[in-house]
Amino acid sequence: MSTVVAWLAIHSAVCIALWAAALALRPHGWAGIAGVGFVVSLCLGPATVLTWLLCGIAAGVVMARKWTFWPAMAAVTLVALVPAGYRAWSWSGRIAELEALRAQYPVQRLEDRLAILRSPSIVVDGPLSALQPANGSPVVHTFSEPELADIEAEYNGYRNYRREGMLRSLTDVHGAVEREFHRREGFGVVRSLNMWPRQEVLELPEPEPMPQPLPSSDAGSLPLAAGFDPPRPPHLGDLQGLHRQGQLSFIDPQSLGYVDRTQHGPQAVGFQAHGFRTRPELERNQPWRVTELELVSLLKDTSPAVYQSDRLPNLKHVAHDDVPLRPLDEFEQSALERLHHGEDVVIDQHPAEIRVLGSLRAIRQCLDCHSVERGTLLGAFTYRLRPVVPATAVDSPTL
Repeated sequence: MSTVVAWLAIHSAVCIALWAAALALRPHGWAGIAGVGFVVSLCLGPATVLTWLLCGIAAGVVMARKWTFWPAMAAVTLVALVPAGYRAWSWSGRIAELEALRAQYPVQRLEDRLAILRSPSIVVDGPLSALQPANGSPVVHTFSEPELADIEAEYNGYRNYRREGMLRSLTDVHGAVEREFHRREGFGVVRSLNMWPRQEVLELPEPEPMPQPLPSSDAGSLPLAAGFDPPRPPHLGDLQGLHRQGQLSFIDPQSLGYVDRTQHGPQAVGFQAHGFRTRPELERNQPWRVTELELVSLLKDTSPAVYQSDRLPNLKHVAHDDVPLRPLDEFEQSALERLHHGEDVVIDQHPAEIRVLGSLRAIRQCLDCHSVERGTLLGAFTYRLRPVVPATAVDSPTL
């Protein structure tokens, strides 16, 4: 609030000082000073122009009545302070709301979070033709520049753009983004009013822990009965869409907040740990169900491994180091090599099971925190899908 008062005081003082000079030079020369003052008020913004014009009306009245200098100055000063006081009163509630948002969305240093990470392998364009798949001949999909751009466009959705802009304004109040301070018209905290932060736009619930899609007691996770004809496997595009769901759910565009890299280390406002908010699924008419979804870790200072949990991946949960790691199985090792060499999704299909390994690559929005090249492989999701079958098609356990 003190910054707003200072802003109002400076603008009012400019108007009062220039009109004081004009009144002191009457009856000759006051018009030139008044003209210069009007140009100055235009440079300071519409609110200052309004104050200048009101002071001009007051000055015209006192000059017409031939008041002496000090009574005339008192009248002009009073007229200048009335709109300033009204604006200070009208902004007081908004400034209090802004201070509450500052406390709710503090600046977080990302150095500690990023210190435990190691640089991932740099992507080599093109598939690795000499690598033999773990099982048969998996279907593969190679990532491309248009696909990276397509994902980046989804992350630039309207609601995310509004939230990021408001977090940037909130960061102005924290004093962490000096370049924005100099770019915007106005002074101090008032610049953040260009995109005023609002609770309903900034608020984003933390992702709740979600259990793995299918408990082991579900019919779809049990052995199929002899003679059961398994359904046709999903199309490649359906499995790619499943992985896209996983990417957008795990790294929600709005959860990235606003990251400032102008300081000694990256700082974030409104950042939330990555975690699933919805469960990726195929379309309802698909007779296949995701029974397991796990995160392949490439960034910790260990060999590639898979977080093994009864819940969907959530980095806030993982950060406590209470999630065990398991080594990659044969399919995951083979598929991960393919991801390192440019492939985006590797699919291994069997009548009773489909395995999928999908890449998590650095898009433009990731580069605010991760010091890597765009397109670098940061991690992967390993999926296991099984057919949805009626209970009659499941072998009953022997008692």
